[in-house]
Amino acid sequence: MVDGRGGGVASPAARGKRPSGARRGRAFQRDERNEGDLTDVNEKGMVSANRAVRKDVFYFYKANWSHTPTLHLVGRRYIDRAYGVVDVKAYSNASEARLSLNGHEVGAAKCTGGICVWPGVHLTSGLNQLVATANDLSDSMQWTYSGSPSTLRIKAGDLSGYIAPDGTRYGSDNYFSGGEGRALKANPPDDSYRVGTFSYDLPVPDGEYVVTARFIEPTETSRGQRVFDVLANGRVALPAVDPLVLAGAKLTPATRSFTTRATGGHLRIEFHPRQGEAVVSALDVIRRSSP
Repeated sequence: MVDGRGGGVASPAARGKRPSGARRGRAFQRDERNEGDLTDVNEKGMVSANRAVRKDVFYFYKANWSHTPTLHLVGRRYIDRAYGVVDVKAYSNASEARLSLNGHEVGAAKCTGGICVWPGVHLTSGLNQLVATANDLSDSMQWTYSGSPSTLRIKAGDLSGYIAPDGTRYGSDNYFSGGEGRALKANPPDDSYRVGTFSYDLPVPDGEYVVTARFIEPTETSRGQRVFDVLANGRVALPAVDPLVLAGAKLTPATRSFTTRATGGHLRIEFHPRQGEAVVSALDVIRRSSP
């Protein structure tokens, strides 16, 4: 589970192995993209075009290739967070690192392959000061969170998120397991979707929730070619969903809502195909009442 997915890179084949000259050249090229809910969080290359900023990936390779003690918190350029429950990641060649949030201990994380992860960290409203330590090293960064833990809006299949004209904010695809994210030529938030057999394990406070799922048929032109069930906490909430039938045409969005409960701080939504593959474009999850 990650928020925004920024900073992830493939692990080197072996510690100490250096890239070829051509690969070293590409490490300094600029390729601006939308990832992690804002522009240029995860450009290609290890430094910025003007060489002024060492990106997260620089420290990943340093943690794996250098004997110099290294500790670097990942994601400091993605400051305004869309979600209140996030995975915090650091790159380090230490065996273990510790994390604190606003002066409170989060705990220790083992560092494997240069990566240390603290899953499911709960941010507070406003400013969040994160500090990592490992041996004699320390690193810090600040994130802000202005949302509500009782509201989640997810733009499925997308890395950049979306802010609607009315200010409604959808975060990047997160909290999912299975399926595949794909792009589509359509108006947001329907210009991306998750497809396959998949689920979302949503970290939300206990209570009753209204879940609104957005669907769009990306490819099929005949009814019955894509049919699936949507389950909430193991029970069918939306049976036999056919996006083409719901919308009346291909590439046309449609929504369906249902009510369910979160218990133990989680709400699980599953997409089970009957025919073809399941799809979803976005999820709005809003608490209606407390326990």
